[in-house]
Amino acid sequence: MIFNSLTFLVFFGIVLRLHTAPLSWRAKKLNLLLASYIFYAAWNPPFVALIWLSTLVDWFAAKWMNASDNPNRRRALMLVSLVTNLGLLGYFKYGGFLLENFVELLRMAGVTYRPATSSIVLPVGISFYTFQTLSYTI
Repeated sequence: MIFNSLTFLVFFGIVLRLHTAPLSWRAKKLNLLLASYIFYAAWNPPFVALIWLSTLVDWFAAKWMNASDNPNRRRALMLVSLVTNLGLLGYFKYGGFLLENFVELLRMAGVTYRPATSSIVLPVGISFYTFQTLSYTI
């Protein structure tokens, strides 16, 4: 969905109308959350699963961290959030680069290794939403 398209204009009108309707604050937040997922899914639907994963991990981690008085448990939950989000970011953003360097190191050591061709597609805005969701738990 492109910002200057008729589709976006209609979508935005519906979201804005729902948001200005006399609904509860919770319903308005849910409207914006669902609209964000739908907008992102318009680009590439399977990648919405990454946002869902980040959202769920960070929401539950923050909820359980807030409920816990045990500093070790809180640290462990923070670590789960960091590893999940930075792991996804690292895979999509730096996976190809790391694989190429690993293959080159093996070649310099005299080992021939030809991995399957990797065509990792970088999800739009992955760095932005990764650090946004991390800011919720941090």
